[in-house]
Amino acid sequence: MTTIVTASRGRVAAYHLTGLGLGAAFPVLYVWGIQPATHIPVWAKAVFLAAACVGLVLFLSAGFRILRILSTQGSWKVSVSRDRLFWETAISHPQFPLDIPLAQIAEVARIETITEGSDKETMIETTFEIRQRDGSVRVIAQDNAGINPHRVFRVLADYDVPYRHYECDKRSRANPNK
Repeated sequence: MTTIVTASRGRVAAYHLTGLGLGAAFPVLYVWGIQPATHIPVWAKAVFLAAACVGLVLFLSAGFRILRILSTQGSWKVSVSRDRLFWETAISHPQFPLDIPLAQIAEVARIETITEGSDKETMIETTFEIRQRDGSVRVIAQDNAGINPHRVFRVLADYDVPYRHYECDKRSRANPNK
């Protein structure tokens, strides 16, 4: 029996919508809020203009990624059989396609690294890894994979590949009242 996990172009493009929205926010704020205001000093307007330029670059970058994804004719597909994992993507990437015999996979892991930002905000970064029996580790980046690795790893768990979840807490413990 083979299990197939797929993702549509729209679903893959949706990974970049946050960058598109954040990138658009700064130029819009500058054009309609900062630039016409007469009470804001010139040096502050210059700082906001620089932020708007960075936002515009982010917006264009995310927009071109989305257009590239939507215009591709391939597919994002993962096939898992009782002896192989085959992961293919529509957009070429050095990490994909991935073809690994299940016998070579020691475990798959989701690693959540918890950190504290400069504003004391808790941030969680999730990393997905395929750990092989020879000691090598393949880190799967979700935006390159096109399919959420968690979905694929759950399928691998059905084929008796151990799926582990690790948490690495790197927050400072200076304030014991947290």
